[in-house]
Amino acid sequence: MNFKIQNFSAQLSLRWLNAVATLLFVFSIGTTATAATIRTITVGGTPYNIAFSTSTIYADCQAAIEASTWWNGTATPLTNGDVAKNFATALGGALGAPTAGTYGPLFAYATYAGGTANAAWNIGGSIAVSGTSGWPSAWLAQWAFESSNASLSPSCTLATAPPYVSAVSPSSGTTAGGTSVTLTGLDFTGATGVTIGGSPAASFSIVNDTTITAVTPPHAVGTVSVEVTTSNGTSLSNSLFAYAIPSPDATSIPTLSEWGMIILSALLALMTFGMMRRRKL
Repeated sequence: MNFKIQNFSAQLSLRWLNAVATLLFVFSIGTTATAATIRTITVGGTPYNIAFSTSTIYADCQAAIEASTWWNGTATPLTNGDVAKNFATALGGALGAPTAGTYGPLFAYATYAGGTANAAWNIGGSIAVSGTSGWPSAWLAQWAFESSNASLSPSCTLATAPPYVSAVSPSSGTTAGGTSVTLTGLDFTGATGVTIGGSPAASFSIVNDTTITAVTPPHAVGTVSVEVTTSNGTSLSNSLFAYAIPSPDATSIPTLSEWGMIILSALLALMTFGMMRRRKL
């Protein structure tokens, strides 16, 4: 009897230990810090989740940077520079303008003697690559890295991406405004404003995180920027919409057969008028 009680007690203790261990495991998973994905870009057919920093000091983000796919560690292999350029190209302008006075996001792929990082970045649609002396204001840089590695650099704070407008359809409308357009892009949730040519849209509606519908305001002839603002900032300037003078309404121009009827009617009217004059005479 005593043996059974002791055995039951041992089993109960073991169950309690298993339960506690399970709770600890679940808790550890639930509380593990994960990096927010800023953008998903595809290079060589493989998608990568990319984050970028507000930290401008290389040392703050060093571990995350040097764990990236495009990192090599030395300045000599050009292949890693090419890989970094591919990432910068794929990223395009989707992250918006970097913080005033900064360059980036930078895809650092090597370091020269003295710790100067060598990197590639996309600026205005063109890829720039730093040389042995780095880039102007080297300590004012936003670093790009794979978001899964962000936890390796706890002192590296992540930036939040502003919205990004990639397309507007239709891409043109009249100077009178009133054209219904659809904006396509990224991070539209919570949009507080849409401007077209610098003026607020007559109205807009957030369809989802990647789509907004809006109505254009009046504007002079020309190509204009369509921009979205959220609490995370305003999208990059672009040239996605054009205002044009309204063309004549095709339905208001008579067709050939209609012109024939008009001329025939005019001739009949003239003949009738002539006959009436003769009778009076």
